[in-house]
Amino acid sequence: PLATALLRVFRAEGRETELLRELNSAEIARETETSTLFRAASLATTLMDLYMRAECGGFLQAAVLETVLRLLESKQSAELNPAKMDSLDDACNNAEFLLQILDQVTLSIFMSPDACPRSVRYICGCLQKAVMAKWPDERFVRTRVVSGFIFLRLLCPALLNPRQFGLVSEQPSPAATRSLVMVAKCLQNLANLVEFGGKVNNMQKSNVMVQFCILYCKHDFFSNFNTLG
Repeated sequence: PLATALLRVFRAEGRETELLRELNSAEIARETETSTLFRAASLATTLMDLYMRAECGGFLQAAVLETVLRLLESKQSAELNPAKMDSLDDACNNAEFLLQILDQVTLSIFMSPDACPRSVRYICGCLQKAVMAKWPDERFVRTRVVSGFIFLRLLCPALLNPRQFGLVSEQPSPAATRSLVMVAKCLQNLANLVEFGGKVNNMQKSNVMVQFCILYCKHDFFSNFNTLG
C-alpha cells in the first residue's frame, strides 16, 4: 500500500522517474556485494516492480506474447525433468522443442528494446551509470543490474503468470504451465549470466543456447536499455 500510494503521488506530479532513480541510487550506495544487489524485497524493488508492470505491457507483448501463445496452443511439451515426463522416450523431442522456443523467445526479446518505454530505459541507464561508478572493476555489473530487473522481475514473472500480466485471459493448462516454467528457468540463468549446473543435469541440452544468449547480453543487448548515451 505504501509503495502504491507513493508511486501514485509522484506519477501525478510527473516525477516518478526521479523517485525511482534516487531510491535505486540509495540502495546501490548501501550495498557492498554486486551478487545481492536488488535481490531482496525493498521499497526500491517494490516500486520498480509496480512501475514496470504498469508501463511495460506493450514491451511484454512484443517480447514474449508470441511465445506464450505458442506454448499454450502446442501439444508438444518442453519438460526436461524425467520425473515429470510420461515417458523417458520424450526427452529428445522435448529438448528439441525447448531449444526452438528459446530461439524464438530470445530473438523476440533481443529485437524488442525499443518497445520498452523510454522512461524505463532511462531508469535502466541511471542504474548502469550508478553501478559502474561504484564497481568500476566489475566487468558485467552494468549487464547484471538491468537483467535483474528486466528478466528476473518482469519477463520471467510474466512467463510464469501470463494471465496476471494481462497477456492471456485464461489460466494456462498444467502442461503449458510446466513448459512456461522451463523457459523461465532458462531465462533466469540468462539473466544471471550462468549456465545450468550439476544439480539440473536434465537441462544441460539448453546450455548451448544459453551460452550464445549470455554472450549477446554481455556485449550488445542491455546497451539498448539506456537512454543516457
